[in-house]
Amino acid sequence: MRHLLSAIFFITLIFSHMSVARNVDDNLLWVTDNWPGITDNDEALYSTLFQEIFTSQGFKLNKTFVPFKRAVAFVNQHEADFAGGITKEHTPSSSHIQAPFAVLATPVLAFYKKTTITETLLGLEILRRYRVVSSPQLGKSIGLEDVYEVTNKSQAFLMVVNGRADVYIDNKGELNGTVSKYAHLASNYDEDQYKTSMVGFSSWYMISPKTSRGDAVMKAYIKGSIELLQSGRLAEIYESRGFIVPAELISYAADLNASKHD
Repeated sequence: MRHLLSAIFFITLIFSHMSVARNVDDNLLWVTDNWPGITDNDEALYSTLFQEIFTSQGFKLNKTFVPFKRAVAFVNQHEADFAGGITKEHTPSSSHIQAPFAVLATPVLAFYKKTTITETLLGLEILRRYRVVSSPQLGKSIGLEDVYEVTNKSQAFLMVVNGRADVYIDNKGELNGTVSKYAHLASNYDEDQYKTSMVGFSSWYMISPKTSRGDAVMKAYIKGSIELLQSGRLAEIYESRGFIVPAELISYAADLNASKHD
């Protein structure tokens, strides 16, 4: 009887391990904030990219919406397989792996009242003189550190209109969409009194946990991205959604190809 129980326990343990391994190997948890046109639906940029990148390699992608900072925390705590995008880190994190190329690079616009800023060309030095509000990490992405961050974009827009901030900066599509969507909320908003100017470019990178599993996920992400680029499908995905393929990804793939022929 003891041998029979031991055998049953051993078989149960094997099947349990196989079940966990299959789940770990095939099911990926992607945690992300809800960004219009980027993550908010199955046809958005990141959603389409990751679906094609990972399902082509046999993975099943599961997306969960959480606030941005919590998404990064989940990856750092090894509770999710990847997240993004975050600004480029010049010092490697001890908690996560950052992709070697950006997943998204977009122009950053500044929204402000014409009488507040009179300079024709805006740069970082000029912006540093003013009270700037942005979504999380946006200021850092263009080299602007002293920025008041809000997660509610309508709040950023209204802060400028109501005089509690001088400038609202955001990615081009996000800023234009925010102004268009929330203009009706400000009875004192007069479109002719405001202006938008480009102040730089933001680049965003995906991250995975600094574990053997996280390393495998990142390698799959890199491999899938390059394969989509080489097939021409990557350009289709970006262009059909109003974005461009990040130059870093193109350079990374070219360097990798050149190294294979050295």
